[in-house]
Amino acid sequence: MIRSSTPARFLAIAISAATATIAAQQASAQEGSGGLEEIIVTAERVEASLQDTPIALSVFDAETLDALGVIESGDIAAYTPNLRMDKTPASLNAYAIGIRGVASAEPSLAVDPTVGIYVDGVYLGRSSAAAFEVVDLERIEVLRGPQGTLYGRNTTGGAVNVVTAKPRREFGFTQELTVGERELLRSATSLDTGAFGDFAAKLSFIHGERGELAKSSITGGDLGQYDQQAWRAALRWTPSDTVTADYVYDHYQQDSNTNLSQMSYVRPLHVMLGGPHYERLEATASSRRRGHLPYAEDGKDQTLEIDGHALTVSVDLGAATLKSISSWREFDNRYGGQAFGDFPTDGTDVLGPDFDGSLVPAGSLVPAFVSSGFNTHEQWSQEFQFVGRLFDERFGYNAGVYYFHEEGRQRDPQRFALPAPLAFGELDPDTQAYLCAGECFGKSVVLATAPDYEYATDNDAWAVYGQFDYRMNDRLTAILGLRWSVDDKATTLHNLFNDVGLATLAADDSWNHFNPSFTLTYDWSDTVMVYAKYASGYRAGGFNIRAATTSAFETPADEETVES
Repeated sequence: MIRSSTPARFLAIAISAATATIAAQQASAQEGSGGLEEIIVTAERVEASLQDTPIALSVFDAETLDALGVIESGDIAAYTPNLRMDKTPASLNAYAIGIRGVASAEPSLAVDPTVGIYVDGVYLGRSSAAAFEVVDLERIEVLRGPQGTLYGRNTTGGAVNVVTAKPRREFGFTQELTVGERELLRSATSLDTGAFGDFAAKLSFIHGERGELAKSSITGGDLGQYDQQAWRAALRWTPSDTVTADYVYDHYQQDSNTNLSQMSYVRPLHVMLGGPHYERLEATASSRRRGHLPYAEDGKDQTLEIDGHALTVSVDLGAATLKSISSWREFDNRYGGQAFGDFPTDGTDVLGPDFDGSLVPAGSLVPAFVSSGFNTHEQWSQEFQFVGRLFDERFGYNAGVYYFHEEGRQRDPQRFALPAPLAFGELDPDTQAYLCAGECFGKSVVLATAPDYEYATDNDAWAVYGQFDYRMNDRLTAILGLRWSVDDKATTLHNLFNDVGLATLAADDSWNHFNPSFTLTYDWSDTVMVYAKYASGYRAGGFNIRAATTSAFETPADEETVES
């Protein structure tokens, strides 16, 4: 199919109208059949009707995802109650995710997210590289509230469960082409090979590119452009009626300009104290979207590569099913200049970055904020699930054990401009007098906040969990969930600390927690089910990799607990 893009304000209206039309057509078609089509979900790790699933849950099937133009998990946030998935400043690949206000916008590899993203049962350890296109989407489920008694990794806010299409035993081929304004081009190809004995495969490839979103007012070049490719190979082996093995390899790479941020407001006090530099910041600030932005970096100097392997083996034992989920993933993200704008100095108002009283030469570009560096992450996980029913189907159980290991590293030197009186206010009086000489007001300082900022983290997590349901009668069911979690974290930080200067610090600690849940469901009729639920969640503590003193780093943050 070929799609054309329209301006955003018309696109929102068109999508709403189209969605309403589709819903009306489906409702009309189903009136004669006596009701809505049954929706099957796997939110509880087994296939079940949405009608029978006692979770605050939103589901998007393949047809809906296609109608909404969803190509990555964050695209469904605008259509999901209580869910926010925003890309963080300067990054096209990092999500700040929140459900019901339980959120974390910290992209650090040392801080656990509050909302977990799962792809075919595999937990993605870091939201800092979770904004990538997923090939062959079949369904996306959004679970609100603490999750842990059914999922390997505990989360306090909720979970986004992404399910991809599995290989079919019949040959099939699809090709989708999307074109739009700003040189938008996306090509998605999917091939089902059909069955070869006990094997079937699905091969997929996506290419996407976009031109400029704005022009650089400094170089005249394009800003906001990207090129990306994603491919996926899924192999299914069914040696018998009781054994299914799914192996998936996926790869994603992107070359891009920075995720553009626009100055919308500058505090009047900062303008008064910051001199000509802050006056230039204020002159470019606007609440209306601008077509030209003061970015000096106009190349595709940010690169991201993701590789993942996953093997899921399911064995039907008759009264129970044993499932193993093994995965290994890594990403490498490098960025040449994540900035919020650059401004030329006139040579009279900006002190040098070494606080030596020198002036930056006239015409030099002074960033409002800039960072450049890399972050890398590697994770390995193993999960075993045991699911079944006993006593004439009245008692059900879903139990599992889980292990997760990750290693992450980031180097991110940073600089930003701060009004001199505010910057020097952090120094002792003698240093202030030497550097400022009573002439700080009306000048700005380029403050080297983290010239050697680098950290690494090495984490392990274990968990035993289970959920057990008992049908007390034909209408009333009681569900008990139990979880025990253990987290070990070791972190090192190389930085310039206020109390010891440039140093490398190391710290480690562990946390553990027990989390229960309890649910009562009642089938009021064949079409109405009500439930009452109590759930608790836990997120391990950690170390502040933005600490300015040794004690602030070496004293870990406490664990976070949530009750719903």
